[in-house]
Amino acid sequence: MALSLGIGWQISELHGWGVFGINVVRSLLKRGGPPFCLLDHPVLDAIASKELFQHVQDWNHLNQSLAKEKSSQPMFLPNTVIVHGFGNDFIGPGSRAKFRGVHNVGFIFFEEMNPEKITIGKKMDLLLAGSSWNTQILKKLGFPKVDFVMQGVDTERFRPRSKQKRFGDRFVIFSGGKLEFRKAQDIVLVAFREFHRRHPEALLITAWHNPWPAMSVAGILKSPHALGTPKIDSSGQFNISEWLLRNGLPKDSFLDTGFINNREFPEWYREVDVGVFPNRAEGGTNLVAMEVMASGVPCILSANTGHLDLTDESRTYPLFNQKPLAQDWGESDPKEVIDRLEEVYQNRQEARARGMEGAKFIHQASWEMQTEKLLEAISTNLDICQFSGDLIKKHSSQ
Repeated sequence: MALSLGIGWQISELHGWGVFGINVVRSLLKRGGPPFCLLDHPVLDAIASKELFQHVQDWNHLNQSLAKEKSSQPMFLPNTVIVHGFGNDFIGPGSRAKFRGVHNVGFIFFEEMNPEKITIGKKMDLLLAGSSWNTQILKKLGFPKVDFVMQGVDTERFRPRSKQKRFGDRFVIFSGGKLEFRKAQDIVLVAFREFHRRHPEALLITAWHNPWPAMSVAGILKSPHALGTPKIDSSGQFNISEWLLRNGLPKDSFLDTGFINNREFPEWYREVDVGVFPNRAEGGTNLVAMEVMASGVPCILSANTGHLDLTDESRTYPLFNQKPLAQDWGESDPKEVIDRLEEVYQNRQEARARGMEGAKFIHQASWEMQTEKLLEAISTNLDICQFSGDLIKKHSSQ
């Protein structure tokens, strides 16, 4: 009997984990297996709901069965390899507490790890890490089976496109990712404020919204640049524009995308001259930065933590000046960000060439390719022949 793959976190188009999950299941459907089941409530738009209708129905039935059991023990799913999602200190969405499979694999992205909080990780048969940095830390902590599997990118959605001149001849800078201290939007703000004084035609496009604004806003107070925090408006989202105005950016110098679906970003990226990611820490390889790179946009990236799997001067503009912070984090220097922006601004041809090299690199990591590597890592480390190579189609059809 074919083994199924259990996806132990919420899939959606609205946040990083969700995008990861929905693209893995789409890749599984394309390749014809293995069969999979959703173990957390999917949040899907009309297009994805139609595409995954039967799997959503299956989740509803599974959830009803779980409710009827009323057991304090996890439900055992026979013939299922469950991939559970974990973050800092092995905190996850709860699939491990609700379900267990014949094999249990932890996929983890973390920026902080307390060695005293690794008990849950020890109960996994295998750990897969989203960056080389995470992989090295887990091995140092003594985990016997750890493998690195980088996230993928939807290379059909995110690819180089010609500008439509939506913003005329303005020099367009993009900053994306959940607004929080580790994503370093405060550094972007400070650097852009000075860069805009030099180049008033520069335009900053921000995509900083997320489904949990109240949870992420407090960390901004740790910024060494004393910028305060954005207010949360009546819709429950950040008032980004008010925050930027309060911190000295002219009204016509920026544009907030609002809280949008992942499928909407390509039309923004095609207008961008450079992406800026001076992040203090990335447990993974920064999915937003990867999507921007895949679109042929040259990117300025902090040379620390998970970004190190992306940074190379042939395809990016690394920020090498990193002041050490706790847990291997790095503090980028706003002056170096400005210098890199100036480098892109003054030499557009070189920047475009570097952007195209970045796109070539990322297009070697499509979701289809990375899902294959995910299955291969499980197969190799756990000796599951049903998950390897062409055997998957044979077994899933039986």
